[in-house]
Amino acid sequence: HFDERPDGTFTIVFLTRSRSGVAARVARAARVVPTGEPGALHTSGNVVFADVSTSLDLQHAKRYTAAVWRAVRGSPRALVTGQPAVQADLDPIFTSDLRRGEAIAVPLTLLVLLAVFGFSLAVAIPFVVAGCTIAATLGLLYLVAHEISMVAYVRNLVELIGLGLAVDYSLLVVHRYREELRRGLAPDDAVARTVATAGRAVA
Repeated sequence: HFDERPDGTFTIVFLTRSRSGVAARVARAARVVPTGEPGALHTSGNVVFADVSTSLDLQHAKRYTAAVWRAVRGSPRALVTGQPAVQADLDPIFTSDLRRGEAIAVPLTLLVLLAVFGFSLAVAIPFVVAGCTIAATLGLLYLVAHEISMVAYVRNLVELIGLGLAVDYSLLVVHRYREELRRGLAPDDAVARTVATAGRAVA
């Protein structure tokens, strides 16, 4: 009814007890955010604070964090918080963690695959599967995220779990194929048997 979203609301905290000039700075912050509306001033202990409410969702509101911070700079010092500001600070951390995880996971995965398969083209299979599944899943999430809120680290989950499952299932299929060859089946028959058993489980 009021076109407000708690996940799109900034809170400006001024490190002072005086309200002099504070309302103008909150109003300035509200002007830099689409649909931004300055809230009432509140005093608690040694701080004065006010909300800048918006009708934006978290993903769109967080993009204006830097602009809000620039709008309230001055004396007394102001801090910008609320879900959009917190998320804007967390996003680079999640991205950095994802890169660090990939830098550790991919070389270790390659070593494990080389130990299992030896120097064979089979080593590439899990990475091809991972590339396809991760790209497809991120594409679907991109579409769904326009309608439904997602946790910020969903990309981390998709990429790391996608790689893990690709390796796990590829090992299962290749192991089963080799097992069928050892039983004396011809390669084509071994493929058919593998797809009918391990392949079905993977699917």
